Amino acid sequence: MNYFYSAVTNAFYPEPLKAVYEEAGTWPEDAKAVTDATYQKFGVNPIPDGKIRMPNKAGMPYWANAPEATAAELQDLALSEKQRRMQVAVNTLSVLQDAVDLGIATETETASLTAWKTYRVLLNRVDTTAAPEITWPEVPENVA
Repeated sequence: MNYFYSAVTNAFYPEPLKAVYEEAGTWPEDAKAVTDATYQKFGVNPIPDGKIRMPNKAGMPYWANAPEATAAELQDLALSEKQRRMQVAVNTLSVLQDAVDLGIATETETASLTAWKTYRVLLNRVDTTAAPEITWPEVPENVA
């Protein structure tokens, strides 16, 4: 299959759908045919670390250095990570607490409950505005 690349949209378009795009009025005026190797490198293969796809001066794709994340973006990422970790803790604690409440907890489960509660408290204290300089608390292992 042949593909086209648009520098304006920074996207690839399959040739078999060209008529559909044209009928919808969305076929980019700057679309240029690209080789299969170019399509594979920039449209299919994984993005190299620290890079983003951008059009060069000739209107063809290349890997540019990704811009540094802003402080606000780093804080948002840290907050998302904190929420993800907190959800794992809550889910784990729920089952362990049930075992204790029902009087059927093993010694390992009781010790794990304490370790996970400690982890959750330490996690709650993490200041995400300090991103990216965050030291995350260690996730409890199976406590013996």
